[in-house]
Amino acid sequence: MLVFYLLAFFLLVSTTCSSPAVLLKMEKKAAPYVIGGESGLAALRMAEYQRTPERNNITLKGNIPVLGVYYVNLTIGGQTIAVQVDTGSSNLAVPLHGCRNCHSYAYYSVTKSKHGKYLSCLSSACNCSSSSCYHCPSSGRYCSAQLPAACGFHIRYGSGAIEGPVVEDFINLGGLRAYLAFGGMLNSTPQFEPSPVSGIMGMAYKNLACSPNTFEPVFDALVNQANISNIFSLCLNRSGGRLTLGGIDPSINATDITYVPLNLANPPTYYRVNLGGSIVVNASKLALPEFDVGIVDSGTTLLVLTPNSFKTLKNYMETNYCHIRGLCDLHSWWTSNQTGLNPCTKANASELKALPNITITVGGGVNITLTSEDYMYPYTHHGESYHCLGIMSSKGLSSLGLQAILGDVVIRKHVVVFDRAHERIGFAPSLRHCM
Repeated sequence: MLVFYLLAFFLLVSTTCSSPAVLLKMEKKAAPYVIGGESGLAALRMAEYQRTPERNNITLKGNIPVLGVYYVNLTIGGQTIAVQVDTGSSNLAVPLHGCRNCHSYAYYSVTKSKHGKYLSCLSSACNCSSSSCYHCPSSGRYCSAQLPAACGFHIRYGSGAIEGPVVEDFINLGGLRAYLAFGGMLNSTPQFEPSPVSGIMGMAYKNLACSPNTFEPVFDALVNQANISNIFSLCLNRSGGRLTLGGIDPSINATDITYVPLNLANPPTYYRVNLGGSIVVNASKLALPEFDVGIVDSGTTLLVLTPNSFKTLKNYMETNYCHIRGLCDLHSWWTSNQTGLNPCTKANASELKALPNITITVGGGVNITLTSEDYMYPYTHHGESYHCLGIMSSKGLSSLGLQAILGDVVIRKHVVVFDRAHERIGFAPSLRHCM
């Protein structure tokens, strides 16, 4: 798996229930499994709910060059599972015992949970007929191919597809608790998540939680059930970082936070921002043909451009920076991974320092400047040291109505505030270690 080019944003594709059944390994229990109907959700919430602090800081683990993801430990039904924090999708999905092609460190088991159960396909919650998602059967119910009595889910990300039954249980994230429905993976592509990450936790808006049933995302559930404010913030650094739920932590900001409006779709899905149609390369303004709207996505590792924008930037670099070793060679390292060429170079540190700064203006009010150290990340392979280009192109952006993805390469070294209550996003340079 080329985790450096992980595109975790949601790709809407057609799917069916015809995939072969997967044998589910069941642990010893009086009943083989529980299929819940209309759950006693309200009663469970009342019995289990405890008021929690206004703001919760949670340690992030991960990095760009080795894993290509940032993740947290999430407890589900008393079982701890590492999940990627992805602001470019909205579903929670974790592997179940018996999952095919899941190479996970941890698995969730319904039989080990006091309140966990599979959501019945006959439940009113398992109804996609009113959904604007991709494939919804004529019956209006999407049942699990592996457990037909259970509601099902199927999601395709840039890093692979996952599917299985829908499960209901309590989650605990940094001391905040909520009861919700999530995807239990019984089938996955082998490259879905890199070890030690087992699942994914989407932090975008509910309308993006299309599987094709639409369930409440984790953060929405915490806002509604744990009584926190509708705001969270991220800080990513070279090794780990911090996720703050329900507010911001000013102790990790190097400056005050500057806010700009989100350019949300109607209804909202991604954290979309205006980009102004151009970037600044050192002191020169460079118009890009498709760079008006993008999304802020912690689940994508790199800065992703359309092929036309990437070509424009590549041409500019080859016109002005050919003195840097290998940049203008026949097989230049300034290339997108989709070309099949290697976007890595053995150019030394002094050569790379001659590369220009690239400044992106977000929302007309925040300038994010990437130095060569930011967009040429270090990588070691078989004892050899390289620097790899943290910018790529993707033909799939247009199908999502997007022109750019500001991934970890862009937002790293910043505190990014997702102020959903006021439909705005904030940025501030972070202190060196935002832990």
